[in-house]
Amino acid sequence: MVTITRKETFARNKAIIEAKYGEMHRQAIGAETSINKYGYPDMGNNLYADLLPYKDWLLLNNAQRAHEVGY
Repeated sequence: MVTITRKETFARNKAIIEAKYGEMHRQAIGAETSINKYGYPDMGNNLYADLLPYKDWLLLNNAQRAHEVGY
């Protein structure tokens, strides 16, 4: 469930994330790299998730927490 939610929330907002962090990511990791479409390594409360609309942030965090406890 968490993978589906990550795909939906981060994919829907990838342009916003790319606009803010894309250049920084390429400078740090390499010119041929891109930000992960599932938002990794962000686990819901980091740089990328801070840019999500509240509803997407809430969905992601609920899915992530449920995943961590094994539901």
